[in-house]
Amino acid sequence: MRAFFRVLALDGATGTGAVVISAVLSGVLEEIGRYFVMKYPLNDCDRWQDAVSYGIGHGGAEHFLGTVPLMMNDLLTGIETGNVQNSSFVFSAIDLAAALLLHISWSVIVYAAVHYRDGKKYLFIAVVTHILIDIICGLLMKYEPILIPFASAAAAAVMILMIRKEIKR
Repeated sequence: MRAFFRVLALDGATGTGAVVISAVLSGVLEEIGRYFVMKYPLNDCDRWQDAVSYGIGHGGAEHFLGTVPLMMNDLLTGIETGNVQNSSFVFSAIDLAAALLLHISWSVIVYAAVHYRDGKKYLFIAVVTHILIDIICGLLMKYEPILIPFASAAAAAVMILMIRKEIKR
């Protein structure tokens, strides 16, 4: 679904414009999708541990289909050339772990949106943080890709700290 909207919205967009459009689509569609899935089909997702599992599944599936094949190609190329330490496999693995933390964080925030009073503010937080982090990572990809995992991990830590009081309830 997101890919369909992305193709329509990105028609002719390049550079920073494409990064922003892609980030807005990802933030809005993924987080609102999480919200409706947790609220209706998975209405028995009533513990924060369930939200963590959902984040692992969502992030894991997204990266298993997209990132992991590229990682394996880098690893196999590194092994073939005898240059594993210089392959981007290690970087990709760190990036994957950081991205998984983000998906877990967003799932927990959306869980709070579904289950806590005044929860709509948490949905707003999830959408806005997703958009902002995607924009930051998209721009870093163009200028300093090595910083992406660190930016992602820092963002996940901040989101976890923001929501921790709600999780304890």
